Amino acid sequence: MEVKINPRINFYQLEYYLKDSLNPRLIKNTQIYSLVKELTSRFYPSYKDKLERRWEDFYLPSKRSGKVVALPFKIIKYKRDYFCYFFSLGSLRISEGKEVAEKIYKKIFQEALRFARLIERKDAEFLKKVVSYDLRTGRINRKN
Repeated sequence: MEVKINPRINFYQLEYYLKDSLNPRLIKNTQIYSLVKELTSRFYPSYKDKLERRWEDFYLPSKRSGKVVALPFKIIKYKRDYFCYFFSLGSLRISEGKEVAEKIYKKIFQEALRFARLIERKDAEFLKKVVSYDLRTGRINRKN
């Protein structure tokens, strides 16, 4: 069965707003913080200790060169802040606050939440088709 994915974010837009730097981009916005909290509350963490919790298998659907691609990312909650690491693009640090943030950051987590619900309803096999080779970690097996 074909899974219909209609990404609302452009990959190149993500590249612009998630520029890789030495430090994560700080976003102090309670609305975005709540979206990340809702996203992580749906799944068990991959790792947990007194100060930190990690979730390693999130995907953000986007459109790149006319094709649907899912960008892998992970979320770490350290003390009270969330750190989001987007594979090869950059990272965000999200804390509660009243600062106005670019709309794209809210859209990122709305889309990730929508995509997580889709994965829960469907067989996750379709992920193999939408996670591009250049966005995967680990070895890629080739036919010889």
